[in-house]
Amino acid sequence: MKDKQNPLYLDSLKIIREVNEPTFRNDIINTLLKNKDYKDLSIFERIRYIKNNCPYLIKLYPSIESKNKKIFFMTTDKFYFGNSTIVENGYRFINNSITKGAIIFMDEIDSTKKSILDKQIEDSAQQKVDIFKLFRQINNSLQSTITPPKIN
Repeated sequence: MKDKQNPLYLDSLKIIREVNEPTFRNDIINTLLKNKDYKDLSIFERIRYIKNNCPYLIKLYPSIESKNKKIFFMTTDKFYFGNSTIVENGYRFINNSITKGAIIFMDEIDSTKKSILDKQIEDSAQQKVDIFKLFRQINNSLQSTITPPKIN
């Protein structure tokens, strides 16, 4: 049995999830797009092409058939942060027509708050802020506020 708390094991999983799998997925997409017969197909035709020519990909990436489904089981992260199907550009379930009339079961809801906060922090870190201007604005606001002599 693997020690799931072992840092080496956890680091290996992280590398597989964040580096190896996305690289492998991109290699599959690029290989498919090199095929002229595949490149110009509609999404539904691409799904049919994969079923007929590479059925193992559907076992490996069941999300390929997302367009044909009306019941979804997914993590909350997948719902909010994105789905990559190989046959089309990635999208978010939260604002996609695929969810219209669909039944969606979400798991790991308890981890959602942390994921969303982490994403907000990441997005905020990308914004440039003039820290001195911000400090002056806060300072000026605090200076002009009259503090009551007594708080009830």
